[in-house]
Amino acid sequence: MELTNTLPCASSCERNQGPILDQLNHLWPTGGHLLELGSGTGQHAAFITQHRPDILWQATEIAENLPITRQWFKASSQTNFLEPRLLDIDRLPWSYQPSYDAVYAANVVHFIAWTSVVNLLAGAYEALKPSGWLFFYGPYRYNQTFTSQGDAELDDWLKSQNALAGIKNIEEVHQAASHQGFEFINDLPMPANNRFLVFQKN
Repeated sequence: MELTNTLPCASSCERNQGPILDQLNHLWPTGGHLLELGSGTGQHAAFITQHRPDILWQATEIAENLPITRQWFKASSQTNFLEPRLLDIDRLPWSYQPSYDAVYAANVVHFIAWTSVVNLLAGAYEALKPSGWLFFYGPYRYNQTFTSQGDAELDDWLKSQNALAGIKNIEEVHQAASHQGFEFINDLPMPANNRFLVFQKN
């Protein structure tokens, strides 16, 4: 895949896309149709579809960020990287039928308000086929406690940008997912104090 030097680039995506691909290879070897929430630059979509032709990847973003995601889509030669679509997770119901085998959100949950997390879970549940997978990547607190000083500083920065944002408590995420109808499957360690959470639609 040839990319120009003018593409927007998130350094965090460059660092974590390999470990995320490793987890998807292990957890979801059969692939299928995936809906990504908050695709950002589109780097994960471009990278993972290059290595996993069995995953049909639907990137989505809010209106103000969608042009950035589309730059990486246009630079990619992967036919399984589908044209990014508009999606605001707070505008329920989403205009997506229950046709996805997996929903994926990397570095989304801590950037949004708790009410948006609940909306995300509700929308994802409706978008997934029976027994579909839900994958979350990012940092979490355990028993109200940050796992590193870096996470505490990140939480302060997030709240300075949006008072309702911040690193969420893992116990509350589990409870909200269960209430929506998801079964918790795994909580896997990732680089830089991040986690890879796995849920399945009941």
